Parts: sequence; C-alpha cells; structure tokens
Amino acid sequence: MTRQLTLAIVFSVLMTNIAVHAASTAAAGDDLTRAVTAPKEDRELSFTVRDGGKVDEVLVKEGESVKKGQILIKLEAKEQEAIISQLRLELVNSDMSIDAATKTTELAKLEFEKNEELYEKGAGSKFEHLRSKIQYELEDIRLEGEKQKKAQVQFQLESNEARLDRYYLHAPIDGRIEMVTVSEGEAVQPLRPVVRLVDTNPLEVKADVDVKDALHRQLKKGDKAWIASTLPGFTKPMEGTVTFTASVADVGSETLRVTIDVPNGIGLKAGLTVTVAFDDPSQVASADQDK
Repeated sequence: MTRQLTLAIVFSVLMTNIAVHAASTAAAGDDLTRAVTAPKEDRELSFTVRDGGKVDEVLVKEGESVKKGQILIKLEAKEQEAIISQLRLELVNSDMSIDAATKTTELAKLEFEKNEELYEKGAGSKFEHLRSKIQYELEDIRLEGEKQKKAQVQFQLESNEARLDRYYLHAPIDGRIEMVTVSEGEAVQPLRPVVRLVDTNPLEVKADVDVKDALHRQLKKGDKAWIASTLPGFTKPMEGTVTFTASVADVGSETLRVTIDVPNGIGLKAGLTVTVAFDDPSQVASADQDK
C-alpha cells in the first residue's frame, strides 16, 4: 500500500468518526473542538434617506455575487435629479459668465494701462486715467464675484449629488446576496434592512477551545488550524489560520474563544457544524502509520 493511499484512508477514518471525537472532547480532553462555520462578513443593508422613499429598481437577485461599490437597489429620486440637472445648467452658465467677465476685465486692464502710460507722459487727461482705473477695478471685482457664484453652485451641486447617492444602495464589500426583502414600487423606511450581503470566503470559525489545551499549545494569531466534518462537501480537512485568541477565558465552561479564518475556494456553506484541530492531520497520519 502506497503512502498516499494510506493517508487517504486515515483521512477517511477521521471524517467518519468525527462525531465520536467531538462528543468526547469535553469529557476526555480530546484535541478536537466542535464549532460552527460563519460568514467572514454578514451585513444587513439599509437606506439612510431621511424620509425613506419608494423602490424604483431592484438590480440584484438572491444568490447573485456582487462587487464592492455595485448598485443593488435604487429609490425614486426624480425631484433630486431635477435639482441636480438645474445646478449643472447653472454651472455651465457660470463658466460662460466667468469667460465673459475675464475678457471684459482683460480689455479694461489694457485700456487702463494705455491711459496710465499716456497720463505719465503728459499726453492723457487725469479724468481718463481715473475713469479707466476705476473701470478696471470694477471689472475685476465683477470677475471675482462670478467666480464666487460658481464656487457656490459647485458646492450645492456636490451636496445634492451626495444626497442623491443616498437613494442608491451600494454593496460595501464583495460578496453574495443572501436576501432581498423589498420589491419595485414598495415604500421603504430609513434604516429598515432591505438586503443581506454575506462573504463566505474565507469562512470564519469561532471555536471554544479547552483552556488547558489552548494554554498548553500557546495558541496565538497566525497559528495553523484544521476543520473537518462528515457533511457532504468535506473531502479532507481544510487548513485555516488563527486570527484571534481571547484574553479572557470563560469560567463556566473553562474554554477560550479562538477565531479561525479558513479559505473557502470550494464554496462550502456557512452555518455548518465542524470540528477544529490544531495538529496537522498529515503529520498525525504519518505518526499513526509509523505505529
């Protein structure tokens, strides 16, 4: 029998008897700990529009994968869109006004400089010199006023665009749509959850490890761990990494909470009961074979 086949048999035996190991963990101090898989991210999404609104479009379906930033649901926002369209038109008009004021100011400046030169040479009148100077200053003030008007319109436009964005529900993370609770035409109140979005890659496993075993192993962030189950989909123990160990043990159960992230490229479900081990199964298999 080859070494590879031996390892496969040992893994199969481990999977078959996993329930027995888990049941005896607390009583016999076994190295296996029962735990449940959970999504790494589990978000309930809602709108923050002050008065709520009516659903215009539902752009995703349950079970669909989405990317961060993707629009999931739109509320009706005709009034807000009209305000933005008007402000964009005002912004175009402001640019035209600034362009006209700039040219007028440049012309007034040229006239003033010409009259100033003539006046200094004694060929121009004091009145024309003062008139052109005042005209130049007035045109310059008008140009600055047009620029300030544009800045105000720009601010209003950005504020209303930000307000409009609240009518769009965006995915805050990459993930999978687990639930949609509204349909088109339905009224939605602010902060009412309308979408549940989860990310199950990696899976998160929170295990209550026997405190003596945890202290003996000196479990810490970065340590390796393995999960296994007799449920369909588990062909072999899956390797993960410890991401958190509690600083305070539970007195009643004499356990220490340990969190493990397990890469989930094969798409296992969250909410499954698994067992957790902190010894490499391949090394355990080698030791059993040597015996």
